[in-house]
Amino acid sequence: ELDGRPNLQAIPEAEVPDAENDWPNERPGPSVPPVPPVESDWKEISTESTEHLEHLELPLASPSSTVTDRIDRLDRLDRRPRKILLSSFGIETLDPELTHRCQLLGGGARCQIPDSEISAALRRQGVDASIILDARDFPDPNSWALSQLGHSGRHHQIVANLVCHRNFWYWLREAKSRFHQWGRCESDEFSLAIYCRRGKHRSVAALVILRHILEAEGHECSQWHVSYKQWCCYLSCDICCNPPAELQAHLDQAFEYWRNF
Repeated sequence: ELDGRPNLQAIPEAEVPDAENDWPNERPGPSVPPVPPVESDWKEISTESTEHLEHLELPLASPSSTVTDRIDRLDRLDRRPRKILLSSFGIETLDPELTHRCQLLGGGARCQIPDSEISAALRRQGVDASIILDARDFPDPNSWALSQLGHSGRHHQIVANLVCHRNFWYWLREAKSRFHQWGRCESDEFSLAIYCRRGKHRSVAALVILRHILEAEGHECSQWHVSYKQWCCYLSCDICCNPPAELQAHLDQAFEYWRNF
């Protein structure tokens, strides 16, 4: 100190760390050998030159022929005429075992039974169904007024009730989706079964509609009303077998829905 002041010249200059080996506040780590430059086949290409484009061969964006062939084959299977057996039945009247199952679940109006159990009941009655459709989505056309008609679901007024119902469009769309899923199989024949609670009205009317649609598409259809003993009229009922022109108008409307899906 000089005159009470520190001697600045006595303070050594701060050591500057070596940028290559030392780091402040850290212990120096092991030395790492330098990485040799990697030779690359890439070369800088001027964006103003187009010489590099002369040797490029870009693949054309075209679909695989295998995928295209498969799609064409599935379309041909969809359009191929089939022999289709259409069946209608009541979930409460088809089979004693199935009837008991419905009673345990609160009745056939709303009970949910797996298709596997329904298919087993159908096989016990001699029906091997490939597709099973539930027609209980509509309010029962067997209202008091229609019950006075004394007819099954073949009656033109009952068919009209289904076609004009707010749920029919969604039900028919689901039916078409399931039909085309199964229609892509190799078999020329398969069976489609439709059920409601008793097998008298809704399932019968739905069968009449689907038969008209499938025959309009070129398929050969036959039908079997398994629960016909529950009907209010005979199979040879003159009114149901000779409907007015009004029925054809509703069937054509349903077919138009089917085509537009």
